[in-house]
Amino acid sequence: MSRIVPADNVLFIDDNPDNVARAAALGVTGIVYREREAFLRDLDAALGGVLAGA
Repeated sequence: MSRIVPADNVLFIDDNPDNVARAAALGVTGIVYREREAFLRDLDAALGGVLAGA
């Protein structure tokens, strides 16, 4: 069974900036994966800082 999720509840991660830009144009939060440390910082920011204490 599938259900519709609002775009602002979606996090899209890809290593292609064009794909992330397309997702952002639809209202989806996107992260361009470049390398691990930058990804973790970007992910933490997108999740509101919940990873900082992990």
